[in-house]
Amino acid sequence: MKLISCLVLVSFHLGIFAQSNFCGTSIHDEAKIIEDQKQYISSGNQDQATQYIPLKVHNVSNDNSIGFFAPWALFETLCTLNEDFAPSGIQFFLDNDFNYIRNTSWNDHEAFEKGEEMMEQSNFPNVVNCYLVTNPAGNCGYFTYSGDAVALGKNCLGKQSHTWAHELGHYFSLPHTFFGWEGIKYSNSKKTQDFQSQVFTSIENVERDFCKNQADRFCDTHPDYISNRWTCAPDGFSGNILRDTRDSTFRADGSLFMSYSNDDCMNRFSSDQMVAMEKNINGQRSYLKRTNVLPKFIEKTGIELHFPIDSQVVSTSKILISWEPKANAKYYIIQISRTENFTVVIKNLLLTNPYVEIDSLIQGKNYWWRVRAFSEFDFCGAESAPGIFKTKAIVNLENQFYDTELALIPNPASSFDRIQLDVNNLFTENLKVEIRNLNAQLISINTPEIIGSKQILQLNYMPDGVYIIHLSDKIHSIAKKLIIKNK
Repeated sequence: MKLISCLVLVSFHLGIFAQSNFCGTSIHDEAKIIEDQKQYISSGNQDQATQYIPLKVHNVSNDNSIGFFAPWALFETLCTLNEDFAPSGIQFFLDNDFNYIRNTSWNDHEAFEKGEEMMEQSNFPNVVNCYLVTNPAGNCGYFTYSGDAVALGKNCLGKQSHTWAHELGHYFSLPHTFFGWEGIKYSNSKKTQDFQSQVFTSIENVERDFCKNQADRFCDTHPDYISNRWTCAPDGFSGNILRDTRDSTFRADGSLFMSYSNDDCMNRFSSDQMVAMEKNINGQRSYLKRTNVLPKFIEKTGIELHFPIDSQVVSTSKILISWEPKANAKYYIIQISRTENFTVVIKNLLLTNPYVEIDSLIQGKNYWWRVRAFSEFDFCGAESAPGIFKTKAIVNLENQFYDTELALIPNPASSFDRIQLDVNNLFTENLKVEIRNLNAQLISINTPEIIGSKQILQLNYMPDGVYIIHLSDKIHSIAKKLIIKNK
């Protein structure tokens, strides 16, 4: 769990004050959110089917490309986002690919104006624009009407984080549960009625007779006066006892995403909040609705790792790694680590094909790797079990160091060619050759012909394209691309 810092700006005729944590959405934008609720709360038609809403994710780094949010953690937090919104009937999907922005002043912006500049210059139309930055004006995140987008702090996102759900709650018309108390530190040593001159709106009471005109205007959310980040008790409510203007005691509800409770407390939107978001989508944000959406999901069975097979020794610092393609998968993420628990990840790559060439591996070391597959609708996806491979140590023979590489001669080749496999005598017997296409489908299994000191592979007919050729015996394994260009 990460503590989330946030700045809420509250301005009155007498001046401006700022204090609080978690979210930087301004109280004036929240007031406008509530006005929008009045306009659309009784309009629109409530669909029973799931609403699929397009999301445009802008991954922002410094000018030198340092600081992009890692893809593995990005999909983990997107998975949590859709799980958080699932009871509301709202689900998000990726509108085309991620947008990568290299701009230091946007990635680390201390002023909201710079963030709004980023949004105004970079927003895509008719989608929910979300910006992942290192510093969103000193906050964990914020929504702004001027930018019509949300900014999210990368250090506040992750599998256990609900920051994204909180900020999109604002985007879809929800104020804080403690609306009006932003920047005010509640204390039960002072009469609650005495805070009224500071609180931006009518203070909410335990009795619900005026709940539609108090605080967040929702009658199924408990009163809440806590505008700083707080940890809930085991039952999900605040440990502190609060007292309303009628002297009734209560505890704030930490289960609501729009509160300021810690991530391990939050788990829901209230029923009225979910209705308000649905009305917002059918009203003010009806441009987000998509017709004839055909969501694509991935079967949750594990992904088979094809190459290298488990515990194999690869005899090169550059290898072609491949795995089972999954139906409906648009994205794959591969992690390669020097440790079994993936605490030292050296490669964290987002791909669109079920293979990748990896170089700069250190000889004589163990490497662990795993793969996840995702679609533009399925952010949780499917995952492989971890695999392990080893790189062969560099051999010293008569003071000559060498690192075995696989050479295919010729390459490119044509159908029915005879290819010489030059592997520096690495494979001595029981050599098996597999040829697969780029979807990892097996094309052929061959045993090369040994002619003198050469190993020759006879090709069959193959259409023009790129293939992966695997050579393996009981100990070693090597893979390389083979290009077929028929004359």
